[in-house]
Amino acid sequence: RWWVVLFAVVEICIPWIMLGYAELRLTSSLTALLLAAIPLVAMLFSRIAGLEHRIGAVRWIGLAVGIAGVAAVGGLDLGSGDVLSVGAVLCAVLGYAAGPLLIAKRLSGVSGSAVTAVSMTLNAAAYLPFAVWTRPAAPGEVPMKAWLAVVALGLICSALAFVLFFHLVAEVGPARTSVITYVNPVVAALGGTLVLGEPVTAGLLVGFPLVLCGSWLATRPAPR
Repeated sequence: RWWVVLFAVVEICIPWIMLGYAELRLTSSLTALLLAAIPLVAMLFSRIAGLEHRIGAVRWIGLAVGIAGVAAVGGLDLGSGDVLSVGAVLCAVLGYAAGPLLIAKRLSGVSGSAVTAVSMTLNAAAYLPFAVWTRPAAPGEVPMKAWLAVVALGLICSALAFVLFFHLVAEVGPARTSVITYVNPVVAALGGTLVLGEPVTAGLLVGFPLVLCGSWLATRPAPR
C-alpha cells in the first residue's frame, strides 16, 4: 500500500534525517523542548481528522505540565541553536505527530509487524547509498561496542519499538500515543545517571514527577 510508504517517509525517513542534522548543532535540552510539541500537534491533527471530538481542560493542563517537566529536565539550555536546525526539529515534530494519525486512519487493519518490516526495509534501501558513501575506511577500526550499539538500536529501539507502537496506537489512539514524547528526555537523563555516572541534577528531580503527572493527566479519557 502507498499508505505504508507514506508512513515510512513521515515517521522514519524525514524525522531521522532532520534530527540527525539538528542534533549536531543544537543542545539536547533544546531539542527535547522542541520535540515536546509533538503531543500538542498530534492532538490538533487528531481533532482536524475527527478522531478527537472534545479536548477537556484537564488534558490541556496535562500537556502544559508535561512541557514544564521536559523543560526542567532539559535545563532550559536555549542559547545554542540556529534557525535551520530548529526548523529541522520542527519538521520532525510534524512527522512524528502525523505518523500515529496515519496508523489510526489508514493502517489500523494492517499487521503492525508487517508495516514495521516494510517501513524499515524501505528506509534501509533509501539510506544505503549514504551509508556506503560515509562508511569507515577500515571497518575493523570501529570498536565492537559501536557495532553492538547499532544492532541494539536497530532491533530493540527501532523494530521492536515500532511493533509496540502500533499496539499502543490501537489501544489509546494517536493523540495519547504521542505523549510518550514526554518520557524520552527523562529516560535519557536517568540512563546518563545510572549508566554513565552523570550527576543527578535539580532539573531531573523537579522534572521527572512533572513529566509523569503531565502524562497521566494528558492521557485521561475525555468526560462523557
